[in-house]
Amino acid sequence: MSIFTALKTLYIATAIALTTASAASAASINFDFSGNGGQQSSFSQTEDGLGVTATGQTLDGNSRDVFQDADGFGVFRGGTENTQIDGVGVDKRETLNLSFDNVVTLLSATFTKVDSGDEFKLFVDGTQLVSDTVIPSNPTSFDFTSLNATGTVLGFTVGDSDDDYFLKSVEVKEVPEPTTILGSLLVTGFGAMFYKKRKNQSDITA
Repeated sequence: MSIFTALKTLYIATAIALTTASAASAASINFDFSGNGGQQSSFSQTEDGLGVTATGQTLDGNSRDVFQDADGFGVFRGGTENTQIDGVGVDKRETLNLSFDNVVTLLSATFTKVDSGDEFKLFVDGTQLVSDTVIPSNPTSFDFTSLNATGTVLGFTVGDSDDDYFLKSVEVKEVPEPTTILGSLLVTGFGAMFYKKRKNQSDITA
């Protein structure tokens, strides 16, 4: 193996190791959505430098307000309508969208005001990842660690018209961006190696 090939392999191995270590060391971030904000068009929250905005919509694409109380977030039209995320009406099934300002992996979610048999669905960046799934009753939390639910928009909705619940909290892990310094190091290192290799070849053929 030439020195050039050995150095190239070392750089690649270092890049992979540092990227993997960075991802593994990222701490989980918990967003608690309980409060007394009432009915709003959206809610924004920041934890440990990561921001999220909650908005509501229906299956037929209409926007809905978000409702916040001690049980967490629901989706609300107003009046006497249920303030939870619910499924009343075939095209009125409600979705709570959580839009993060960076890519995250969902680790867990906690639901409240859950009745026996209530189900949820999860969409990640518009693609359904979890189909009709019964929400655990005690405790009312769901572990997503084995599902690789990674994206910027998490959409919590219902299975059918009988389902309703509040989303009290989510735990996520931020997916780190590639290290800029490492990228510059690799570019500089490879550039120097290629320059040296070409110069040596030129000296030989001159």
